[in-house]
Amino acid sequence: MKAYLFYIPYFIFFSCVSQEQILKKIDLSSQQELNYIFSRIVEKKSTVKLLYKEGLFVSIIEISDSKATPENLFEGYYVSVSSFYISVFPDGDGYKSSKLHKIEGLIHPKIIDISETKYPNFKVKIEHTSYDERVSEIFELEGDF
Repeated sequence: MKAYLFYIPYFIFFSCVSQEQILKKIDLSSQQELNYIFSRIVEKKSTVKLLYKEGLFVSIIEISDSKATPENLFEGYYVSVSSFYISVFPDGDGYKSSKLHKIEGLIHPKIIDISETKYPNFKVKIEHTSYDERVSEIFELEGDF
C-alpha cells in the first residue's frame, strides 16, 4: 500500500509537467489577412456539410467583408457586403490537404443548398441582394486535391 502512495504524487507531477510542455501560445498578430478574417466572422453564420458519404467535408463561414465592396455600390447609404469562405477537405483531415474558395460581394446572403455533382465537385446555391430584389445563384466548386 505504501508503494502505491509513493507513485501517486510521482504520476501527478509528471502528468502536469508534460501538459505544460505540450501547450503553446502563439501570437499571430502579424498575419494580417488571417486577423482580418477572424475579426469579421459573422456570429452564428457557419455551415458544415458532409458530401459523398462523408468522403468530403465542406465548411463555410460568412464574414462581413468591407474590402469586397465594389466602388460606388452603395452611394448615399451604408450596407455591409459579405463573403463566404468555403473550405473543402477529405475525410475530416483538413490539415493534410484542403481547398479554399471565396465568394465575395454578397448582400444579405443565405445558403439555400449544398449538393453533390460529380466527385469531388459540388455546387452551392446562394440567395443574395436586397430584400425586394433577391437573386439565386449557383456556384460550382472543385474539391479536387
